[in-house]
Amino acid sequence: SLDLTFLSSRSNLKMLVVGIVEEIGLRLFGLDVIFTERPLQADLLPYKERAAAWKVTWTARPGDAEPLPQMEIKGTPKQSFFQLHGAMVDFMKLLRSADPFKAFKCSQSAAMVDNSRAVQVSSDNGVLEQVAIAKRDSHRKQAQILQQGQNDKALLEILLRTTRAEQIAASWADPWLASCRSFWQDSNGRVQDYSLSTDAEEVDIFVSHSWSAPENWPSMMGDVSYADLKSTQLAAMAKDVALSKSQSLSDWRSITFWVDKACIPQDVPDLKETCILLIGKFIQKCERVCVLFTWHYLERLWCVYEMARIVQDKDPSQVFLQVEAFVNEQTLPLYLQAIRGFNIRNTKCALESDRELLQKQIESNYVSHSSFEMLVQSYSLALMARSMAYRAGRSQVLMQKFFQPIVDLSEDLGLLELASTLRTCKPMEWRKSASNEQETTGIPLHLRQRCLSISMNRYQDHINNWFCDSVTPVLQKMRQSILKAHCQRVLGA
Repeated sequence: SLDLTFLSSRSNLKMLVVGIVEEIGLRLFGLDVIFTERPLQADLLPYKERAAAWKVTWTARPGDAEPLPQMEIKGTPKQSFFQLHGAMVDFMKLLRSADPFKAFKCSQSAAMVDNSRAVQVSSDNGVLEQVAIAKRDSHRKQAQILQQGQNDKALLEILLRTTRAEQIAASWADPWLASCRSFWQDSNGRVQDYSLSTDAEEVDIFVSHSWSAPENWPSMMGDVSYADLKSTQLAAMAKDVALSKSQSLSDWRSITFWVDKACIPQDVPDLKETCILLIGKFIQKCERVCVLFTWHYLERLWCVYEMARIVQDKDPSQVFLQVEAFVNEQTLPLYLQAIRGFNIRNTKCALESDRELLQKQIESNYVSHSSFEMLVQSYSLALMARSMAYRAGRSQVLMQKFFQPIVDLSEDLGLLELASTLRTCKPMEWRKSASNEQETTGIPLHLRQRCLSISMNRYQDHINNWFCDSVTPVLQKMRQSILKAHCQRVLGA
């Protein structure tokens, strides 16, 4: 026998431990394991939801005992991190709700509440859609009048809209993830999508992305939903912004996004076209830019068009590639290949006439096509390096696997100053400096998670400061030499 004390950072796991140990004893060693609960020690009483103490005893299973049922053994399929994460989230939801008597007792009343809530939500959505239609039609009339006078500033004032993070973003365990998935599954904007946004004077984050997943998504990422990953990555971005604005992390749902499907009236062609021509102005009115940077992003003409405006109109320190969730050992070579071979002539579009809009944008604002391509390569490599630095800080192996190839490609492309600057990144040193292991000594267990969060924020600050102080000036210098003079005057370069 032995005395076993258990303490976890999560609640509801105590019985899981009992079940696993009992099954291991039975299946692997032929032992009957018995857990007898004991009173908690005084220092564990504050954590009784997450702690337990047992007397554990075991005896050999009698020879005449009934045979154990045969377990079906199957090969374990290779799972992505997101498959495993999703399974764990589902399992934790099950543990939190594992009170069958309570579930049975409340089922009828819960059903009544759900039905009434469904009616209320349906009614509310109908009102929102009516408001959105009225607003859209009013905007259309105003835009038609203003277009006659070519007044872009006034057009921007009536057409800029924003949607709250909670409408389009969700963490993996958030119950509204399914509705976010529905939003991101296709690009066909409807009135109900436009009703997710409201008129705005400024926006926290402009979102640039490709609506369609890469053709080889299943083989590269497994069965994780592209729509789910977009939702969760934007939730992560919103949380970072909430913290940077000195808000509570719980305030992330009020962070605002500009997303084309929600902020442009997709079902009114002339108004849609007007909004597309104002994309650059919309980007200027957004404090930051979030690029959901998949390995096929640079192949999409409209993505490259947005990138041309982003590079022109936003400081590099305010542009963020949400890329870490998409990068693994299989996809990193695809990213590097896409950046190395980037050429605007190879971009894909549904209508060839759209290509003229991109070419006009580049010819008007950049000294040449080739210089624009080099600038996009530089931005992509630098911003990817910032994202990969978080991962690289965990070990030298990850540094060599995910960060060093970015430096090497920069050098191969002749971007020598950028490559030299990227080599100054010291993520392992910064992570160690931020961890402050000594400070956690003597701190109660329930507060250590908060200390860990603080140290990770410090680690993030190290990386962001390095990017702003060292990398951003290199990109700004390149941009100044490649943008035409009138664009430099607008930027104050």
